[in-house]
Order: sequence, then C-alpha cells, then structure tokens
Amino acid sequence: MNILALDTSGTMLDIALEARGKLYSRYRQIGLQHSEHIMPAVIELCTEASITIKQLELLVVTRGPGSFTGLRIGMAAAKGLAFGLQIPLVSVPTLDALAAAAGLAYGNHNEEQRVTVPVIDARKQRYYAALYKSGNRVSEYLDISPEDLLNNYLIHCNDILLAGPDSERFLMLLQETGLPTDSPVISAAGSIPAAPFLIEAGLRQFETNGSDSADQGPLYIRNST
Repeated sequence: MNILALDTSGTMLDIALEARGKLYSRYRQIGLQHSEHIMPAVIELCTEASITIKQLELLVVTRGPGSFTGLRIGMAAAKGLAFGLQIPLVSVPTLDALAAAAGLAYGNHNEEQRVTVPVIDARKQRYYAALYKSGNRVSEYLDISPEDLLNNYLIHCNDILLAGPDSERFLMLLQETGLPTDSPVISAAGSIPAAPFLIEAGLRQFETNGSDSADQGPLYIRNST
C-alpha cells in the first residue's frame, strides 16, 4: 500500500512515503513555510519511489497540537490531496506521534520506569505536552509552563525522556531554573522525524476506524486568539 504521511505542526518539513515496501522521507528545517515546500517534497518522494501521486492509496497527517498556521496548512494540503485522488485520510495527534517516534528510536530500555514526554513550544513561555508510559498516554494533553510541568507532573517520575524538536531547549530551560537535588533523571531525545511512525499509526487507525470524517479539523488545546 502506498502511504503518504505529513507532519506540519512545527518548523520542520517532516514527510514520509511508504511505497512498494520501502520508506522514503524528507526532514529539514523550513520555518513556517510549509505551503511552499509540501507539494515539491511530495513530488520528489514519489519520483524517488518510482510512483505517481495518483498511485497514493492513503494519507496520514498530524492534527495537533502545534503551530496554528502549520496545522491549517497541513490539514488543507492533506484534505485537498485526499479529495482530488479520492483516497482515505486519517489524522493522528502530534504528541502521540512524537512520543512513539522517540520510543522507537530509544528502544525499550527501562520501559517500566521511563516516562516519555513530548514537548512542543506553544509560545508565551508555555509548552504543549503529555506523558506516556509503555506506549500509552497517561495524562491529558497539556498547555503548561515548564515550571508547572516539572512541579506537578515530572517530579513524580523516576526516568524521563523528553521528545520532539523542542525537547533540548525545554531541558535547558529546566536546568536554568535550577532542578532540585531530588529531581528525576531527565534526558532529551532531540529532533526525531515523526512522519515514518505516522505511516504505521495511520494504517492501524484506518484499519480499525476507517477514514476521518469530512469535518475533522486540527486539535487545538488553546484558542488561537
């Protein structure tokens, strides 16, 4: 099955294509210029995989939280392709994708103790975040300050892996505030592409629940105003 996955929730161009059993991807910093780069990158991947866009069979996109502009662009591009090609589209929460990507990259080391925490810069000195253990989300999706995330959630954990492109900056902010001596072990996974994981997650979601409804929009946990 030829599956295209897009993550436009941040400042990275994160696109992956699985075609004929092989994976092709693009992952690079582009700011918030996704509208200029998405389709050229899609065409590049299809050319590399020796297929045409018309041979795509499933589209997967992250639906947030994340950049309001990036999410709108990604959802619009995915819906446009799905409608034009008459193929199904499914969307996956961004934090779920980032957590799974970090989990796969770092394996199952200390899985019973480790809590994976994807973080996305939400501006205004706040972050979107959630806690995951053994692949399952164990908190609500949060819009929270670094201090509150540490004091209300992370301080109760033993081993924490921060995930996502903003994870290293987030760890630096925590260290600058002065971590208490009894704080848990905290490491940062750094920037790991989420789109390759989206292919597996999207296919699984499609096989279980079918495609998204026509009115499915981005997942916002903060008002855009």
